[in-house]
Amino acid sequence: MKAAIVAGVAALGVGGLVFAAITASRPEPGATPTQSEVYARTMSPFCPGITLAECTTNQSADLKQEISAKVDQGWTNREIDNWLVATYGREVLGRPGGMVVWLAPLIAGAVAAAVAATFVTRPRPPNTGAIARDRASKEDRASNEELERVQQELDQFEMSTE
Repeated sequence: MKAAIVAGVAALGVGGLVFAAITASRPEPGATPTQSEVYARTMSPFCPGITLAECTTNQSADLKQEISAKVDQGWTNREIDNWLVATYGREVLGRPGGMVVWLAPLIAGAVAAAVAATFVTRPRPPNTGAIARDRASKEDRASNEELERVQQELDQFEMSTE
């Protein structure tokens, strides 16, 4: 039980660190970003799987100009992100929506750690192999009467074969 508690606390600690890293990596919503910050965090709607900074299509160049104009006008991170989502969809932000996506792996890890700790710390059953061997050895021992009877039968057998 003690190991399960330790594993649970460790999983929560790791979860807290992951949550802190995730929230720290997001831009400050009220701050005005630089153009390159927006390009680097925005997934290109024109080049699947890469950021706007890496996309070299004409369409991405047009979008970069629009973003540059908004940055020059003093738009905040939140305003730019809201405009991008309204225009291109949530995928353009390049991060999953909602906390469930981030918490599900942490919860699964905590459950797995608790299950593992339960199996590691649970009491072991007695060594049934040793008990069975001991019981068998007691049952296998012949009594004196049985030994005498076997000896008599052997003697009779030897006499009959001579």
